[in-house]
Amino acid sequence: MARMLYLRDSATFMLNVLRRHQRLSRKVQAGENYSKDIQPVFDKLKAQVALNTQAEVDRQNSHDDVLFADSDLDNVIRDVYDACKGYDRNNAGSSILNTIFENGTFSEIIHMPYDKEPGEAEKLIVKLESFGASHNIFPQAARLRKAIEDVNKALDVFKTQIRNEKKVEAEMEIIKMETIRAYENNYLNARRQFGSALTEKIFPVLSLAAVRPQQVESN
Repeated sequence: MARMLYLRDSATFMLNVLRRHQRLSRKVQAGENYSKDIQPVFDKLKAQVALNTQAEVDRQNSHDDVLFADSDLDNVIRDVYDACKGYDRNNAGSSILNTIFENGTFSEIIHMPYDKEPGEAEKLIVKLESFGASHNIFPQAARLRKAIEDVNKALDVFKTQIRNEKKVEAEMEIIKMETIRAYENNYLNARRQFGSALTEKIFPVLSLAAVRPQQVESN
């Protein structure tokens, strides 16, 4: 008996099995209908593969953007630290560095998870602005705010892409189940029409080697 499809099978594997089944069906007299009957689910599955692939690309790209923005924020925090340190060095008795940076260091902030760092960096802005607009250190607050905004924007896009990827993954599961049912229906209908021997000829033999995902050929 021909091996049926299972939910654990990859979508690309399923597409290749359907293609082979369609080709074999067209080699048999009166078998063309089986190729036509499976075409709608083939098209749906192929389109969903493209959607899932794009969703994965979008999620990866948005994650790269988060890391890029986070790196920029780290650099701005270092610059703020250096500006505070320089101000204290040039102004005897000043202790701005220890006022802005707890324990006089920035490493704890820049090593926070990228979704936590912007909130901690916001505290630096409050401290910087507390010195007033006329203070030499005040402009650093604007640079820091821009870097924080860039991280938060990138995080928002990343979270959206994660939700979208989960959505298309769920849609893929549904379409794979439809594919399984359509393939089984074709098999049962073929057995009723052709009998066992001829039916087995129009359903591809799925060896262990064939189970590996393959590049789907055009119909």
